[in-house]
Amino acid sequence: MPELARIAAGKFSMGAEAGATWERPVHQVHVSEFWITTRPVTYEQYRAFRPSHEAENDVRGDAPVTGIDWNDASAYCRWLGERTGKNFRLPTEAEWEKAVRGGLEGKKYPWGDEPPVPEESAGDADYRIPERANGFGVTAGVYNLWEWVADPYASDYYKVSPGADPQGPESSRYRVLRGGGYRDDPNSMRCSNRGSARPTTLSNVITFRVVSTDTPPSSQVTEVPRPDRAQPPVPAAPAPRPVARPVPSPVPSPVPSPVPSIATAPPIPVPSAPKPLAPVPSPPVPSPAPSPAPSPGPSAAASVADTITRVEVTTEGGDLIVTLHTNGRPNYKTLSLSNPDRLVIDVIGARMLAPRANRPIAVGRLGVRRVRLAQFRSRPPVARTVIDLEAPRGFHVEVLDDGLRIHVKTLP
Repeated sequence: MPELARIAAGKFSMGAEAGATWERPVHQVHVSEFWITTRPVTYEQYRAFRPSHEAENDVRGDAPVTGIDWNDASAYCRWLGERTGKNFRLPTEAEWEKAVRGGLEGKKYPWGDEPPVPEESAGDADYRIPERANGFGVTAGVYNLWEWVADPYASDYYKVSPGADPQGPESSRYRVLRGGGYRDDPNSMRCSNRGSARPTTLSNVITFRVVSTDTPPSSQVTEVPRPDRAQPPVPAAPAPRPVARPVPSPVPSPVPSPVPSIATAPPIPVPSAPKPLAPVPSPPVPSPAPSPAPSPGPSAAASVADTITRVEVTTEGGDLIVTLHTNGRPNYKTLSLSNPDRLVIDVIGARMLAPRANRPIAVGRLGVRRVRLAQFRSRPPVARTVIDLEAPRGFHVEVLDDGLRIHVKTLP
């Protein structure tokens, strides 16, 4: 049995006015009492249900389980209920956010407003934040993972959400993802960040928690720390990541993700995406428009860029132009996301100058909200550009000898 924390019935402010459009408006929600696992379900706990399960990530017994889709997570909840005689299920989006906030109203992260990782660690999937429980005894925002929740996803659901125990829209092709991590973008770890993915999505950046409305034995309930003891996490040394067989991993997006394609809701979990991407009810919402299919850029040549020296945002004939200035001809690819309101373009083998590694560029015109950048210390390294849009729109990429010009089309 996983350890559970009791979350008392009551109201809290859900969403963030400074977040993405799908995180607004901020609204008061009353949530009935429930118990939630203090950490995501672990490999050891999940393998008691499905012994043969494997995934690409850290597979230690106490690590959060990954490589499972929404249906797998729901099946585990039913199995756990049968084994214990208690009613277990995935948390609703409102339950998840209330538990993760830990009683801190209006804060960005479970511990407050302090950034989760130092700038030099932005986008480093090997970096680890020390675990620390929030005011409700729940540990969140430190796993570098998205988490499945129960609700179907709609980007505008907050406009019609009921004031008590919301369940999400009546139907949707997508399920909500919550959480996120610095492999997407440190900003995606905000309590209000939402992502989405198809329920059949398998990813090594998605895990889950379970909740129950039945009172558990006292031995399974964690002692709740005083809320005023919650402190910003202290940077920790990088932890090695064991190598195992790969699992398909889409991008969650909505950050202000929908990848979970993940991403991640507008955040969608990404195999390792920046803000989600994001990026885990009410009236049905039209299905998101398909995102551009992965389109590799020109093949690498002798002059392939290894550094992005400057990022420039300009306008040209009514289009918004994002130019990445490089010291050679870039080799790029676009990512296929289920979030139609985001463009993600990776420059392969390139590094971004440190000052730009984690500083969003606010645009706020021609339908573009902002441009975000992240560096992935993979082999080869990848410099990612994420462009958050007000609505789906066309774009094309022009490769120059010393840069990459991304033309974002305005709506007709």
